[in-house]
Parts: sequence; structure tokens; C-alpha cells
Amino acid sequence: MSRRRVIVGLVGLALVAVVAVVFWPRSPRPCRATFELVREGMTYGEVCATVGGPAGHYADWSVPPRLREMGTARWVANDAELAVSWDPYGVIYEVSISDPPPDPRPPLERIRACFRR
Repeated sequence: MSRRRVIVGLVGLALVAVVAVVFWPRSPRPCRATFELVREGMTYGEVCATVGGPAGHYADWSVPPRLREMGTARWVANDAELAVSWDPYGVIYEVSISDPPPDPRPPLERIRACFRR
């Protein structure tokens, strides 16, 4: 009877761990939903906080060059791309959301990447 209780307890503990991992709150990851919250008049720091990270490449494929230049920054996610431009005072004056560049990986590599997550 003692062995049975240990097994039931371990199974219960594993179930609780799986539920905790699935429902654990995560910080916002850059995506189209966070990009659409960006407005003109924000500062670069406010944009980074809203989007969920600094300008960068958050998609599953290779990094395009020059994500941040003087006065502009880009965020690339799997479902959208955000580009912002700011004035000398650091205030955003132009916001552009577009579809992301195509994924250059072959189809088989994209399928494998889905199972690696």
C-alpha cells in the first residue's frame, strides 16, 4: 500500500508541474498584438516596454542585418514587423506595422522547429 501512495503522489506532483508550466504567466513577447499598442508620441523606452523587449529579431529564423540605426528601430516577430522613427528629442513620430518577411527556411526545417519548442 505504501508503494501505491508514493506512485500516486509522484503522478500528482508531475501533473501539478505540467499545469504550472502551461499556465505560468509570461512576459509579453514581441508580436503583432504588442506592436499594435505602439503609438506616436511614445519614447523609445516606452516602446520597448510595450513591445516586450528592445529592437531585435524575435522570429524563429535568421537575423536580418541592421535592426537599429540612428533614429529608427525595427522589431521582427513571426507574425509582424514593427518599424519606428524618432526625432532628436527621442519621441516617436512614425510607426509602421507590416507583414513579416518570408521565412527563408525550407518547409521541413520549419516543421522540425515546431517540435523543438
